[in-house]
Amino acid sequence: MTPRRNLFGMADKVRENSTRYSMSSQVIAFDENAKLRNFKQKGLIPKKDAQTFPQFGVERPVKSLTRQRIIIPQYFVERETPALLLTCGNRTLTQKLVDSWREMVKENHFEIPVYEVIIQEETVYRVLSPLFETALKWSLPKVIRPTVFHHYPKHISDKDREVINAKYTFLLNAFLIDEDSKIRWKSNGKAIEEDVKSLKEAIEGIRKEQNEELKDLWILSKRTK
Repeated sequence: MTPRRNLFGMADKVRENSTRYSMSSQVIAFDENAKLRNFKQKGLIPKKDAQTFPQFGVERPVKSLTRQRIIIPQYFVERETPALLLTCGNRTLTQKLVDSWREMVKENHFEIPVYEVIIQEETVYRVLSPLFETALKWSLPKVIRPTVFHHYPKHISDKDREVINAKYTFLLNAFLIDEDSKIRWKSNGKAIEEDVKSLKEAIEGIRKEQNEELKDLWILSKRTK
């Protein structure tokens, strides 16, 4: 079996980023876990301070490896929340990083859905997308394929680019979103021990909020009867 390529040891082979960030400046921005050097884990973000995950899929579809067309983040929040979204611009270079997050969620029994969204603006990726998607599809287990999506937008606004941290070509981002499509927790690069503890607390915090909201609705329904 051909070894999977990943970010580690391959920085010198990555092309120059077309979004005004050179290869060298991107490499310098990461530490040994492929995390942004200036990243500080803040834990659960209060809902009033949380940013909304941008909407994609209206002008051009967001497609799963099983050819399903969706609009995100609506598709995710309509199913189960909190949900973990992994985003990147190059799935091949981030394979090992993606695996670290999926394994972390599974090993710690977090019981949350995990989705991957590969977002790529460049025309060459869109033109060659059938080749990329087919190769990725057959490299993944069948059970994971419906949770992996590709999107080739014409343009991402500066605001949305900032929200999803899309200026780095080979950075993997992890976002925990709630039922209102709010980003309540985030990290990047490889899943490490700090992420395990922080993500667990964030999941518990959101579920506590959801239970309290359900309780308030139940009390309100009793009062109105």
